[in-house]
Amino acid sequence: VLIGETKKTGISVLHESHSGGSLIFGTDKSLFVSTGDGASYNYVDSGGGQTYWSQALADSIIQPKENVGAFRCQSVDCLNGKILRIDPATGDGLESNPYFDPANTRSAQSRVWALGLRNPFRVSLRPGTGETDITAGNPGTLYIGDVGWDNWEDLNVNNASAQNFGWPLYEGLTPQIGYQNTSVYNQDAPNPLFGIGGCVNPYFQF
Repeated sequence: VLIGETKKTGISVLHESHSGGSLIFGTDKSLFVSTGDGASYNYVDSGGGQTYWSQALADSIIQPKENVGAFRCQSVDCLNGKILRIDPATGDGLESNPYFDPANTRSAQSRVWALGLRNPFRVSLRPGTGETDITAGNPGTLYIGDVGWDNWEDLNVNNASAQNFGWPLYEGLTPQIGYQNTSVYNQDAPNPLFGIGGCVNPYFQF
């Protein structure tokens, strides 16, 4: 089992869609996995609401900080809404990944290659791109077909690590007003000014 040995380590799906997408190999034989946001497609899902979030919390499928709906796409410490890049033999993240943590090679952040995707259902590798050395961090250029919501279907060109394709704050290059009007804290981004000079925000917002 490369990903998802337990409920806690799988790719969470809290609604009826937006789960897995494609499995493809890079030029360097690293394995890419595209994952959806696992959120509702019926409304602006910023956590809570009419999804299976309460059951997911009870079963440790998500952590409390991941009860943020589609904003899971913007959390590096989460498998949702990402292009993951893993060792095809072990499922571990690769050292040449942008957020690799040598102390926890199976963590979400160690596996993340790119983020900010809604439902990247199909991915293709552009022929003639990348290097064969898996340690170089140049697996090739990906073309990502990301299923849109109200405005656009996206074709994203992923030609470097750590690229962020914007969902849910952007749909394509268009601001997604419904999500931009929310105020959701990113609990992985503590505010260093919290408690100073009247600052009452413990975290930055997504």
